[in-house]
Amino acid sequence: MTDPFEISLAALDTSLFRHVPSQTFEEDKKSLLALQAALRARHRQYVYLEIGSYMGGSLQPHVVDPCCGKIISIDRRLGEYPDSRNTTTYAGNTTANMLAHLGRIPGADLKKIQSLEAGTDTLPPESIQPRPDFCFIDGEHTDEAVLRDARFCLSVIKPNGCIAFHDANLVYGGLDKFIKELIQSGRPFRPYVLPETVFVIDFDEANYGDVAPVSLRRAENYKAYLGSLMHNDWYRYAYNLPAYRFLRKIRRLFPRF
Repeated sequence: MTDPFEISLAALDTSLFRHVPSQTFEEDKKSLLALQAALRARHRQYVYLEIGSYMGGSLQPHVVDPCCGKIISIDRRLGEYPDSRNTTTYAGNTTANMLAHLGRIPGADLKKIQSLEAGTDTLPPESIQPRPDFCFIDGEHTDEAVLRDARFCLSVIKPNGCIAFHDANLVYGGLDKFIKELIQSGRPFRPYVLPETVFVIDFDEANYGDVAPVSLRRAENYKAYLGSLMHNDWYRYAYNLPAYRFLRKIRRLFPRF
């Protein structure tokens, strides 16, 4: 193995994300690279779909990957999005800006990028061709949006496909509803978590979770558990503020309200 990209991917070298700012933690980047490596181990060529690309930070290792035959980027390209934490602003959120950033990467193949400026609530599933092997959801960070995006990905993904979610610690409500829907559907699936905030679902016989280096990342899933608790630790702080303690006392006195 002498190709620089192959060496970097095998080492889960996060410098593959160095050209465009990425809104992912270091551990997230390693997990995404591990999933990409597992995908390549199963497919000579794969199709990658991403919801919420912004400047293209998480597209970087795919635009230089010769095994990636097509990238489908879905983003409504709004300046602001609802967020479970607060409204989030995305300055300069245009396809042109994304392509300009990605175009600075040595060896980037922009011709394989299809950018769809729409939401999954308006895109017909049959418009996604070819069907993706892997979907990454990192769009609007609300339970409602992640459930909608997950349902869309499920409708377009190939058999034995995989869906990964970023910031799972923020959209766990939507993930919980999606998992319950999958259980009711009877379709075979296997969920697991990777450090730091990546939630993954393998479908049918995909089993990417058993393929190295994903299996090695799964062995460190304690980082995801502890990281999620630390990210949400402010809830515990707020819960113990005097005002909230007073409100809980009032509610105990009037339980019907």
